[in-house]
Amino acid sequence: MAEQTLHQLYEQKAQLIFNYLRKLGCPREDAEDIVQATFAKAVEQWIHIATDHVSAWLFRVAIHHYYDLYRHRRAFPHLQVDDAFMEQVLEEQTLEGENLLLTKEAQEEFKALLGQMKPSYAHLLLLKYEAAYSYQEIGQLVGMKEDAVRTSLYRARKQFKQRWEERENERKRNL
Repeated sequence: MAEQTLHQLYEQKAQLIFNYLRKLGCPREDAEDIVQATFAKAVEQWIHIATDHVSAWLFRVAIHHYYDLYRHRRAFPHLQVDDAFMEQVLEEQTLEGENLLLTKEAQEEFKALLGQMKPSYAHLLLLKYEAAYSYQEIGQLVGMKEDAVRTSLYRARKQFKQRWEERENERKRNL
Protein backbone atom coordinates (compact mmCIF):
# COMPACT_ATOMS: atom_id res chain seq x y z
CA MET A 1 0.00 0.00 0.00
CA ALA A 2 1.30 3.41 -0.86
CA GLU A 3 1.71 5.67 2.15
CA GLN A 4 0.42 8.60 0.10
CA THR A 5 -2.79 6.74 -0.76
CA LEU A 6 -3.55 5.93 2.88
CA HIS A 7 -2.81 9.51 3.88
CA GLN A 8 -5.18 10.83 1.19
CA LEU A 9 -7.85 8.36 2.26
CA TYR A 10 -7.48 9.45 5.87
CA GLU A 11 -7.72 13.13 4.90
CA GLN A 12 -10.86 12.49 2.86
CA LYS A 13 -12.77 10.11 5.13
CA ALA A 14 -11.66 10.47 8.75
CA GLN A 15 -13.71 13.58 9.47
CA LEU A 16 -16.76 12.18 7.67
CA ILE A 17 -16.61 8.98 9.71
CA PHE A 18 -16.04 10.95 12.91
CA ASN A 19 -19.03 13.22 12.21
CA TYR A 20 -21.26 10.27 11.39
CA LEU A 21 -20.31 8.51 14.63
CA ARG A 22 -21.07 11.69 16.56
CA LYS A 23 -24.50 11.88 14.89
CA LEU A 24 -25.14 8.34 16.07
CA GLY A 25 -24.57 9.57 19.62
CA CYS A 26 -21.01 8.41 20.07
CA PRO A 27 -19.02 10.52 22.57
CA ARG A 28 -16.12 12.50 21.09
CA GLU A 29 -13.40 10.39 22.71
CA ASP A 30 -14.99 7.13 21.59
CA ALA A 31 -15.49 8.46 18.06
CA GLU A 32 -11.82 9.44 17.87
CA ASP A 33 -10.80 5.97 19.10
CA ILE A 34 -13.10 4.26 16.60
CA VAL A 35 -11.74 6.32 13.69
CA GLN A 36 -8.21 5.44 14.76
CA ALA A 37 -9.08 1.74 15.07
CA THR A 38 -10.83 1.82 11.69
CA PHE A 39 -7.78 3.19 9.90
CA ALA A 40 -5.49 0.82 11.80
CA LYS A 41 -7.58 -2.04 10.47
CA ALA A 42 -7.40 -0.50 6.99
CA VAL A 43 -3.60 -0.62 7.19
CA GLU A 44 -3.73 -4.28 8.24
CA GLN A 45 -6.32 -5.31 5.64
CA TRP A 46 -5.33 -3.03 2.75
CA ILE A 47 -4.55 -5.79 0.25
CA HIS A 48 -7.96 -7.39 0.87
CA ILE A 49 -10.03 -4.23 0.39
CA ALA A 50 -11.53 -3.65 -3.06
CA THR A 51 -10.34 -0.24 -4.19
CA ASP A 52 -13.76 0.79 -5.50
CA HIS A 53 -15.41 0.06 -2.13
CA VAL A 54 -12.89 1.54 0.31
CA SER A 55 -15.26 4.21 1.62
CA ALA A 56 -18.06 1.72 2.24
CA TRP A 57 -15.62 -0.66 3.90
CA LEU A 58 -14.34 2.08 6.23
CA PHE A 59 -17.86 3.10 7.25
CA ARG A 60 -18.88 -0.51 7.89
CA VAL A 61 -15.80 -1.15 10.02
CA ALA A 62 -16.42 2.05 12.00
CA ILE A 63 -20.08 1.20 12.55
CA HIS A 64 -19.20 -2.34 13.64
CA HIS A 65 -16.64 -0.95 16.11
CA TYR A 66 -19.30 1.44 17.40
CA TYR A 67 -21.88 -1.33 17.86
CA ASP A 68 -19.31 -3.56 19.54
CA LEU A 69 -18.37 -0.77 21.94
CA TYR A 70 -21.97 -0.24 23.01
CA ARG A 71 -22.81 -3.91 23.04
CA HIS A 72 -20.08 -4.38 25.61
CA ARG A 73 -21.29 -1.41 27.62
CA ARG A 74 -24.90 -2.61 27.28
CA ALA A 75 -26.04 0.91 26.56
CA PHE A 76 -27.96 2.09 23.54
CA PRO A 77 -26.89 5.55 22.42
CA HIS A 78 -29.08 8.57 21.89
CA LEU A 79 -28.96 10.12 18.45
CA GLN A 80 -27.63 13.64 18.16
CA VAL A 81 -29.33 15.72 15.52
CA ASP A 82 -28.57 19.28 14.54
CA ASP A 83 -31.08 22.00 13.72
CA ALA A 84 -30.46 22.05 9.95
CA PHE A 85 -31.22 18.35 9.71
CA MET A 86 -34.45 18.77 11.66
CA GLU A 87 -35.60 21.62 9.46
CA GLN A 88 -34.88 19.65 6.28
CA VAL A 89 -36.78 16.56 7.42
CA LEU A 90 -39.68 18.54 8.80
CA GLU A 91 -39.99 20.53 5.57
CA GLU A 92 -40.59 17.20 3.83
CA GLN A 93 -43.09 16.23 6.49
CA THR A 94 -45.19 19.41 6.40
CA LEU A 95 -48.88 18.75 6.60
CA GLU A 96 -50.98 20.09 3.72
CA GLY A 97 -48.35 22.63 2.74
CA GLU A 98 -48.18 24.28 6.14
CA ASN A 99 -44.76 25.29 7.29
CA LEU A 100 -43.89 24.07 10.74
CA LEU A 101 -42.17 26.52 13.01
CA LEU A 102 -39.38 24.85 14.87
CA THR A 103 -39.35 25.92 18.45
CA LYS A 104 -37.09 24.54 21.10
CA GLU A 105 -39.93 22.27 22.15
CA ALA A 106 -40.42 21.00 18.59
CA GLN A 107 -36.71 20.28 18.31
CA GLU A 108 -36.82 18.24 21.50
CA GLU A 109 -39.87 16.37 20.22
CA PHE A 110 -38.08 15.71 16.96
CA LYS A 111 -35.09 14.24 18.75
CA ALA A 112 -37.37 12.13 20.93
CA LEU A 113 -39.30 10.83 17.91
CA LEU A 114 -36.13 9.97 16.04
CA GLY A 115 -34.85 8.19 19.12
CA GLN A 116 -38.05 6.11 19.30
CA MET A 117 -37.77 4.94 15.72
CA LYS A 118 -36.26 1.69 14.61
CA PRO A 119 -32.48 2.37 14.80
CA SER A 120 -31.89 1.35 11.19
CA TYR A 121 -34.55 3.84 10.04
CA ALA A 122 -33.05 6.62 12.14
CA HIS A 123 -29.58 5.88 10.75
CA LEU A 124 -30.86 5.86 7.18
CA LEU A 125 -32.54 9.24 7.75
CA LEU A 126 -29.29 10.63 9.13
CA LEU A 127 -27.30 9.32 6.17
CA LYS A 128 -29.77 10.72 3.65
CA TYR A 129 -30.55 14.11 5.17
CA GLU A 130 -27.68 14.89 7.50
CA ALA A 131 -24.78 13.43 5.52
CA ALA A 132 -26.51 14.07 2.15
CA TYR A 133 -25.59 10.71 0.66
CA SER A 134 -27.32 9.41 -2.45
CA TYR A 135 -29.37 6.22 -2.36
CA GLN A 136 -26.54 4.39 -4.10
CA GLU A 137 -23.93 5.65 -1.61
CA ILE A 138 -26.13 4.69 1.33
CA GLY A 139 -26.58 1.25 -0.17
CA GLN A 140 -22.83 0.79 -0.41
CA LEU A 141 -22.30 2.02 3.15
CA VAL A 142 -24.89 -0.20 4.78
CA GLY A 143 -24.69 -3.15 2.41
CA MET A 144 -28.16 -2.81 0.87
CA LYS A 145 -29.36 -2.64 -2.70
CA GLU A 146 -30.38 0.82 -3.90
CA ASP A 147 -34.05 -0.20 -4.20
CA ALA A 148 -34.00 -1.55 -0.65
CA VAL A 149 -32.56 1.78 0.55
CA ARG A 150 -35.34 3.67 -1.24
CA THR A 151 -37.98 1.41 0.29
CA SER A 152 -36.49 1.63 3.78
CA LEU A 153 -36.20 5.42 3.59
CA TYR A 154 -39.80 5.64 2.41
CA ARG A 155 -40.86 3.56 5.40
CA ALA A 156 -38.66 5.60 7.73
CA ARG A 157 -40.17 8.88 6.53
CA LYS A 158 -43.66 7.40 6.75
CA GLN A 159 -43.03 6.15 10.30
CA PHE A 160 -41.62 9.52 11.32
CA LYS A 161 -44.55 11.40 9.77
CA GLN A 162 -47.07 9.10 11.46
CA ARG A 163 -45.46 9.56 14.87
CA TRP A 164 -45.21 13.30 14.34
CA GLU A 165 -48.91 13.51 13.42
CA GLU A 166 -49.88 11.40 16.44
CA ARG A 167 -47.94 13.72 18.70
CA GLU A 168 -49.53 16.78 17.10
CA ASN A 169 -53.03 15.29 17.45
CA GLU A 170 -52.34 14.45 21.08
CA ARG A 171 -51.16 18.00 21.69
CA LYS A 172 -54.34 19.41 20.11
CA ARG A 173 -56.52 17.16 22.29
CA ASN A 174 -54.72 18.36 25.41
CA LEU A 175 -55.33 22.03 24.61
